[in-house]
Formats: sequence, structure tokens, C-alpha cells
Amino acid sequence: MALDTLWYFIIYHFVVAENFINLGVVVMSPHIATLFIVFPITFFTGFWLNRHVAFRVAEYKTRGQLIRYAISVIGSIVINYICMKLFVEIFDFWPTPSKMLTTVISVVYSYLAARYFTFVKERSEERRVGKEC
Repeated sequence: MALDTLWYFIIYHFVVAENFINLGVVVMSPHIATLFIVFPITFFTGFWLNRHVAFRVAEYKTRGQLIRYAISVIGSIVINYICMKLFVEIFDFWPTPSKMLTTVISVVYSYLAARYFTFVKERSEERRVGKEC
């Protein structure tokens, strides 16, 4: 969460420089463009931290978990996008505090998705462990 906020602050103020980004087809507001720039950084660090620190399930297949993690992250992106649009453009909050509030909401969703979808033990493993006890 802290890393995400730090990257967001740095990229918003110094890379995007609070300017709208014209992609030819669409013009992105600075707070939304920053979300998309920060995403790859936090995606892979988040996966690694969840897999090896928070849920410690390294013995399971990385590919399957990465796919499930990507699916859960899509939900997180939607939450981030909606919250940032709501807080910055409708409620007129500053972008960095809005991102911090959005991150709190997203973290709750991400934890629940990781706990009950991405890093769950496979059913066959649970049955086998249950029979050995």
C-alpha cells in the first residue's frame, strides 16, 4: 500500500506532471494516466508479496495463481478507476489523498479475492491432508 502511494505520488507529480495525456484516440486525465503507469509495477510486486509473504503458498503452480491473480486484479482496476473518477472528478478531492482512500478500499477487496480465490489451497490437497490426519 505504501509502495503504491509512493509510486503514484512520484509519477503523478514528476512523470505525468499533472498534465492530460493525449493518446490520439483518447485523452487521459493525469490521475487516471498515473493509475495505468503505476499498475505494472504494483501488479508484479503485489503478486510476489502475496505469494511469498502474505499467503506463503509457493508449493503451488505459479502460472495458475498468476492467472487467478490477474483476474482478481481486473476487479481491483475497476474499483480504482471508479473510485478515482468519483473522488477526483465528482467530489473534487486532491488526487494523492483520493488515491490513498481508493487504495484502502481496493486493499479490502484484494485481500478477500486473494484469500478466497487466488491463493486458496487446491481441493485435492485439502482432502489428502485431511485423510492423513
